Amino acid sequence: MTARMDAPARAALLAPLTGTVLEIGAGDGVNLAGFGPDVTWHGIEPNGSSRSALLARAPTPRSRRW
Repeated sequence: MTARMDAPARAALLAPLTGTVLEIGAGDGVNLAGFGPDVTWHGIEPNGSSRSALLARAPTPRSRRW
């Protein structure tokens, strides 16, 4: 069982990041809101139901391959 990180802790962890972020196992995209404007995000999610939620939350992708 994995505990979810609360929003303030997630923001403190993700907000300082810059550059390109590759999130492997992006889940439902809960981290997306925590990244600052200087992040170019790429996410991979193999689970179909999580991927559907991720695509609904993620910015419009440039390409989709699966």
